[in-house]
Amino acid sequence: TGATNNVTHRTLDMEYCEENGFLYIAACVNISGWHGIRVWYSSNSGLTWASAGTVHSESTYWTGLSMKVEQRRNGFPDSVRVNIFCTRSASSNNDDAYLRFYSFKPHASSPDWIMITVLTPAAGNKLAFPSAYSNGQFFSSGTDIGCIIGTYNNAFTEMINSIKVWMLNWSWNFTGTIYTSIIKHFYPSAVYKNNAWGAADSVYIAVERRWPSSQHIEVMVSPAWVAGPYSYHIINVAGSPNTYYRKPCLTIPQNRYPTRMVITYTQNATPTATSGRGRRSSSQDGGETWTFQNSGTNHRLTSVFAVDVNNVWTVGIDGTILKLKQ
Repeated sequence: TGATNNVTHRTLDMEYCEENGFLYIAACVNISGWHGIRVWYSSNSGLTWASAGTVHSESTYWTGLSMKVEQRRNGFPDSVRVNIFCTRSASSNNDDAYLRFYSFKPHASSPDWIMITVLTPAAGNKLAFPSAYSNGQFFSSGTDIGCIIGTYNNAFTEMINSIKVWMLNWSWNFTGTIYTSIIKHFYPSAVYKNNAWGAADSVYIAVERRWPSSQHIEVMVSPAWVAGPYSYHIINVAGSPNTYYRKPCLTIPQNRYPTRMVITYTQNATPTATSGRGRRSSSQDGGETWTFQNSGTNHRLTSVFAVDVNNVWTVGIDGTILKLKQ
């Protein structure tokens, strides 16, 4: 894909569409003569793959993405839409990167591309680490889609703020709000939760929170589809002096209330280390308490997915694939 630096973080994403049973992969590609996003799909559980669509512009670098795949109308396979939030920059180091949204129908006679510039930072700043969420699995037609993203200075030493954007019912009109600007949050991992805490729909956000001598993993809760700050429910998953916990990935089985959660992350000895031990923590009580679970690997774990509450898969670098049964 041509990724060469550490400011991009997530340059490819994979989604399973429950309505048609297909897998989808989207990747930022920045190689000589071609800069853009490529999307593939598989109808046979990944045995073979076919091109679903591309969008490109050689004048910019495509530096990070997050994808959701939703079927707009049940019973109409050609209404499936691939929805991608992507950061783009005129420079390879992501300076002044802005947030774009792309949506298209990969199985329709006309792809019906939607392309929107959602956010543009102030001069000297960049947007980075988009993490998408949606409620499509709970509804047969109307779907809301959102994204958590951070604003940082171009030197990538300071966080300016964290922003939540969303659109309601395929409106293609995005609303945005700053949900925090006082905490150093990096690498957000957002998960939608239906009727969380018995109240309004929520988005849970796991972040790497940076301190001068350590980095912690924290989870926050914010209203999913309305303006509002991060919630009263901040969870410290891991943290100790002179230890650096980095790049969380959160999953929550979608039962009515968020009782079970799993986070993978990396434990590093120094703040600049590029690799570390893969770690995993789980909660059985909605995040009130967390249990550390040894992953059994020193490889960095990059993603986690719960098939159900008893079967959790995690993957990482160098072909690492782990299954947790608990």
